[in-house]
Amino acid sequence: MSKRSPLLSLAYAAALFVAAMVWLFSTPHARTFSPRAEQSQARQDERPILLGPEADAKNALRSQLNDVPAITVHAADGQAAQPLQIPVVQGTCVLIDANGHKQTQVNGRFRFLSRREGQREWTSVGILNGQFEFMIHAPDEFWFADFELDDCNASVRRGAILTGPLADLRLDLVALESRGATFHVVDGASGEQLSGVEVAILQNFDGDSLIHPDATATSDENLDFVVENGVSPVLVERSEDDQDLHLHSYWVRAEGYAWTRVDVNFTFGGEYRVPLVAAGGLTVRVLDGEGALFRGVYSFMTLRREEGGPILSYGAPDESMTCHWEALPAGSFVVGLEEEHRVMSTRTLCSARVTIAPGATSQAELRPTPGAISFGPLPCTGTVRSARHWVENGLSIEFVFDPTGTERAESARTVYAKDLIQDPHAPGLYHWATELECPGTWQAITRASSTCVYFEVGLQGAHGVELVIPDPVQLRLRIVDKLEGFALLQPIIHTGYDGPPLEHSYFYLDITHERASGTHILTLPAGELSLSLSCEGYAQVEDTLTLPPEGLELTYELERSIRIQPLFWDDNAQVAVSLLDSKLRLNHLDGDGKLDVVYWDYFTVTKPGRYQIAVEGVPFYPTLSTVITVPQVGTVDIPLELAEREH
Repeated sequence: MSKRSPLLSLAYAAALFVAAMVWLFSTPHARTFSPRAEQSQARQDERPILLGPEADAKNALRSQLNDVPAITVHAADGQAAQPLQIPVVQGTCVLIDANGHKQTQVNGRFRFLSRREGQREWTSVGILNGQFEFMIHAPDEFWFADFELDDCNASVRRGAILTGPLADLRLDLVALESRGATFHVVDGASGEQLSGVEVAILQNFDGDSLIHPDATATSDENLDFVVENGVSPVLVERSEDDQDLHLHSYWVRAEGYAWTRVDVNFTFGGEYRVPLVAAGGLTVRVLDGEGALFRGVYSFMTLRREEGGPILSYGAPDESMTCHWEALPAGSFVVGLEEEHRVMSTRTLCSARVTIAPGATSQAELRPTPGAISFGPLPCTGTVRSARHWVENGLSIEFVFDPTGTERAESARTVYAKDLIQDPHAPGLYHWATELECPGTWQAITRASSTCVYFEVGLQGAHGVELVIPDPVQLRLRIVDKLEGFALLQPIIHTGYDGPPLEHSYFYLDITHERASGTHILTLPAGELSLSLSCEGYAQVEDTLTLPPEGLELTYELERSIRIQPLFWDDNAQVAVSLLDSKLRLNHLDGDGKLDVVYWDYFTVTKPGRYQIAVEGVPFYPTLSTVITVPQVGTVDIPLELAEREH
């Protein structure tokens, strides 16, 4: 057996002693938390719920430390034993069932991910009769995951409530049982409850305007039915596969009646009246100008009320270019044949108006004109003049259609270094050739160097496109916190030439990091460079500079942005709202900052002050508007009361 040296043993014992002192003498601060402030769980997989002792200044939440037993850790080789207190977190779990009753004797489990001294590890914790405990070793950060209760139809963790001083904190988990939804499926005219009810799930809430499932040769083949041949009223439970989603959409119909859609909020469940109307059908065939079978490449069908109106249903033609809709509501519709192009916007090739009558199946034919058919691949050739460095370090040329317009899209074609042909008469000159999808304005980009050129592609293609990549030089950047001056080690750097920084350029840059000096070294072409710097928690910085042949060294100071965390409440239940799926507006009252970055459950502003925010497009709720006060630095949780739900 190997023996540890006395010096190493002494160092080890000293380290244990220091760790114990850090924990024992952390200043306890008495705290009381409101339940709403502590139930900020809009996105459980991205927000740490617990931080270590050094996070006191950040007002971080803490776990309960009801019992801190003294566990003796013995030093090696006979050194004196040092008592080291390892916190044992004890907590409770309460379930609010579908009837609003509190259940305390619940069993289940959860996992948490913790990070201690830079290392992450998963720990599983069991819940027995509503109680649990685990050792936490004072980690830096702590995340919940995989929360599950036994003997419960479906449950969602709504918060972790923490109360008490540092030496005696309680960690209580609160869960809500999924509320089921009852569908009263009735005749829209008489109100009579219907039988033969079918309910198909859409898996999630997408907020579109569809009134009918996708049509195919057999329209039911892709539907996921949760109720078949039911008798109204029917009970619908939340899908076991989507416990984290509160909003679901369902298609509902009965024999002889048209499909209709019901959007359900399972946070509250409840009764839903679903009136149905009498149905008809529609069969559509697509023929070419001579009456033969039309062969479209990327074609599909749509159903609208008017030309250019919202799409009510999509159709996928079968091999005979026939599409059939069942259970449509009666009325007048426009059926269209659409083409989904690889880079251009979707366009309508032809359309026809049809009338749906109850109890009958209407027939229609679509005949696209020859001029409506899309263009084939167009030849494109050019040259790139480049130093050997770029060719040997992953040079590739990518192509973007309508780069500054509304139809911006990337081509499927890429020219790689292996595709280049060196000119036998001109060193550093390479020839390339490819095909592009359509005529219009294009941009050729060399990702590794962020250089680009714009060119036009006509009906005959494009030739003579010239790209020039200047020789490589070094740009040395030191990016620091403006307030305290420490280096920011993980900024996101975007670059570009002949215009703004290129999208995705961060993924292609050759960056070396000198940890000792905090310097980021980029190998870039000489010349005028557009630069964008961003880092989580800081306002973005954009700059334009000129890189000389000898290179350049610069320091940028980033100002801290202020993080605003909206917490949406409906009565006593917190509602998960995605800011990315909503529309967020920020108006100045007495501040001159701006909206910086919007994330899933929070946003940042650049300067303090008073602002009015408005959130539009939250499913089931009207527009929310309120006034917020933004501090100098830090994170602010803002409880927001949602108005009465819309049905």
